[in-house]
Amino acid sequence: MPPRVRSLRLTLPLLLLALWAPIAGPADVQAQIISLRTVPLAAGNQFGLAPSLTAGMGGATIALADEWADPFSNPALGMALEQS
Repeated sequence: MPPRVRSLRLTLPLLLLALWAPIAGPADVQAQIISLRTVPLAAGNQFGLAPSLTAGMGGATIALADEWADPFSNPALGMALEQS
């Protein structure tokens, strides 16, 4: 069998499948569609990793210094106080 006929015998079924798939495909695919459902999440305190002392004032941290809950302060410095 010549190579051209052999390649045609392999190509013809693939061509027919490619022409038939868009026609028959959508009817079969409709059963696979899954509708997405969302759940509402409370996003009020999503960035509140450390509790703030000003949470009762609406979390005002720009104008007020929050020395007690400052994440960048070293709590071991309290031991370095001199006796009076």
